[in-house]
Amino acid sequence: MRLTFFFSTVAFCYFAAIALFAVSETGSRRPFPTAGRASGRSLERMLCAFSALLAFWSLGTAFFVSSDSESEALLWFRLFAFSWYLAPGTFVLFAYAQASRKPRLPFAALPFVPGLAVVAVHLIDPSSVVAAAPAVSGGRHVVYASTFWSHLAIANTVLMPLIAAGRLAGTALSPASGPRRRQAGVVLLFFAPTYLFTTASSVVARWFGVSDLPPMAPAFSVFLVFGLSFAVFRLGLLDLTPVTAAKRIWSSVSDGVALVSAEGAVIDSNLPGGARGGRLDAFVEGASAGAGNWAAARAEGESAGEESLFAFEPGKFLPASLRVRAVNDDRGPIGFVVAARDLSAEKSLARETALSSERESALRSAEDNFARVFRLSPAGMIIAELGTSAILDANAAAARVAGLTREDLIGRDLWSLDISVSQGLLDDMRRTLTGGLTVDTREISVSRERGAPLVFAMTAGPIDFSGRKAALISFVDISELIFLRRELFKSQKNESIGAMAAGLAHDFNNILTAIMGNVSLARLSVDEAGDVSAALASAEAACSRARDLSKQLVIYASGGVTVPEPHDVFEVAREATRIALSGSSATASFESEANLPRALVDRARLAMAFNNLALNAVNSMPAGGALRVRGSLCRVDERDASGQVPGEYVRVEFADEGEGLEPEQLNRIFDPYVNTKKKLGGFGLAICDSIVQRLGGWISVESVRGKGSTFAVYLPALAPAGAEPRREEVGAERGVKMGRGKILLMDDDLAIRTMSARLLTRLGYEATTVADGPAAAAAFKAAQSAGTPFRAAILDLTIAGGIGGVETAGLLRELDATVPIFVSSGYGNGPVLDDYPSYGFDGTIPKPYTLEELSFRLSGVR
Repeated sequence: MRLTFFFSTVAFCYFAAIALFAVSETGSRRPFPTAGRASGRSLERMLCAFSALLAFWSLGTAFFVSSDSESEALLWFRLFAFSWYLAPGTFVLFAYAQASRKPRLPFAALPFVPGLAVVAVHLIDPSSVVAAAPAVSGGRHVVYASTFWSHLAIANTVLMPLIAAGRLAGTALSPASGPRRRQAGVVLLFFAPTYLFTTASSVVARWFGVSDLPPMAPAFSVFLVFGLSFAVFRLGLLDLTPVTAAKRIWSSVSDGVALVSAEGAVIDSNLPGGARGGRLDAFVEGASAGAGNWAAARAEGESAGEESLFAFEPGKFLPASLRVRAVNDDRGPIGFVVAARDLSAEKSLARETALSSERESALRSAEDNFARVFRLSPAGMIIAELGTSAILDANAAAARVAGLTREDLIGRDLWSLDISVSQGLLDDMRRTLTGGLTVDTREISVSRERGAPLVFAMTAGPIDFSGRKAALISFVDISELIFLRRELFKSQKNESIGAMAAGLAHDFNNILTAIMGNVSLARLSVDEAGDVSAALASAEAACSRARDLSKQLVIYASGGVTVPEPHDVFEVAREATRIALSGSSATASFESEANLPRALVDRARLAMAFNNLALNAVNSMPAGGALRVRGSLCRVDERDASGQVPGEYVRVEFADEGEGLEPEQLNRIFDPYVNTKKKLGGFGLAICDSIVQRLGGWISVESVRGKGSTFAVYLPALAPAGAEPRREEVGAERGVKMGRGKILLMDDDLAIRTMSARLLTRLGYEATTVADGPAAAAAFKAAQSAGTPFRAAILDLTIAGGIGGVETAGLLRELDATVPIFVSSGYGNGPVLDDYPSYGFDGTIPKPYTLEELSFRLSGVR
């Protein structure tokens, strides 16, 4: 069944192609004034109709033989019945048309009478024609009913093709038919096996009771396909009529030609639009009046070369050279031939010739400008041959990147330079440029044998260079731009980390406030000589160190500025080093001279500098080692070569056992973007140097490759050794200062409100606590109304979900402009804390705070 379906489908495709070809031949021919026109078009129509019916017949056969059920097969047979019964009659008319004979009506309709009758009956009562469609090997076959109509259908199928075969045989045997003989012989030769085997298998065999043969018609129809195809495409079945030959000669003339009658009416032309309504002025401008006389006058003079406007397309007049010739018979002229040669190309050629020198001059100017831009462009430009990659030209910028002169570059292989890029990128560029396309701008990383890798923005496009196919490659070094982009990203990331760190420090300070306050209260409640008091003192000292650590975190994260205070520089170095060595395999030892003076420094920033120096030492010892930190006092008697101010300096030395540095690295070690260790960013040592310089000091470095490095930090000593006593806690030495009066405390943290109220009560104050701004304003107004106003107010800077300290201070100032107002915050710094008077505050009480510190801040309230 599949094989039968395949043959039927192939036959359908070929028959449909022949029909479409015949249609195209019919539609492409305009009427031509000759008696042979009708027969040529009749052949085309008959071939088209015959091939179309055979195509439908093949398609119907494909569906019929592949049907799953008998009812489905009978339905397909009924739908395509017209192709089975009308094809024989059409074949008869095709055979007559091929012989250039056309039966006259009504005889031309006789071959269709049996087929039309059977089609009509089959549509009305299919069972009177076809009785069944049983399945056989390879598909199905038709069992005709024993009726008049079924006999008429069989007779139509058998006899009509015999009539057509007889007509084809007559043409093939006629010596006068010329090329028609071969055409008819080929069609007849290939039709014979199709007819014989199809009739034998579908009619004769079944007439004698042989009913199990597979469908043979689809397979043998391929013979007829070959015959028609050979006759049409190899023997010119549709191309041998005198009309067609004349028409093709007529259409092959390159000039415009129009046939004009003696009266001046246009009969036909080889131009679009044909005769164009018989009007000569549709072709020649100004020939509307007296067209016959116009043509006769020019024919008598055998006009040649007369210029006029001629319409080679409808409505489109172009300059042309006209020639008019008369067509005569015995009685005189019977018409004229008007030929026109298009002069628009010649006239445009003259204009082009005049403009040619201007174009050449402009081209030379453009080439000169390109050469000037090529030479002076700050971007590197190289012209390389596509096939060999040989450098044909290069500008000075490209030579600088390559580290060669322009003369050394020309002639070298592009990829033999001191660069390397991925093979995939090279292959992609070659395919793009060879295809005549431009390589879009892209970033490429170029590794060099000498020097650091570079990043370029590169583009390339195909050009013609002195007759050779080449590529213009343009590239700009964007390595620094890429680096700055990365640093910007790191800076933005650090800002995000800073914001998060500031938030964490704020929450940590709030928690620490409650802890420190309660510890301070607990110390006052126990015997100072007991162990509990000592433990609470240690806890309070630890809380103070935690407060300093939080303060350092906020300053480091936000970049804030603090007021320098006297600090033990060596102790700051000790704490920063211990933090830096956490989790590493390195060890640290600490050694300091006795009674080292303090220095006036920003503790948080100094700790950051010491931490960076310690990290630098740890990273220089990947396998572990010892870091020695030593503090000493030194004196600079006069300005040395480095221009340092004379005086006493605290010297903190960091000596490691690491890899050491090269001499050329020592000269640039504090420059930005210079990275001596793989694990550090490009700003580490530069930041250290900047911090120390702002504190009035400097950093020196000594290093030997393979023996380690020593970094020494010098900071101005605050006082001579032993002149200032060491103070552990500023708040502790101030003591507790008692007070009295009502204090308003606003804080959104219940634990802080509870603890602070206890501290204030212990200090002698009457505390009123509220959670937000509106409650603070209401309490303040109520106290005024009761005649017991608040002596001071402590306002938390930020209130979750409500108005904060700044807005609340404004509300309180409207009620009392003289009341002292303090701002309190867990943030270690900020514009409000740094410049509190500008925001309406009289002082600050940073969190966390102890009982002593709170009493000191409020000591001025009376």
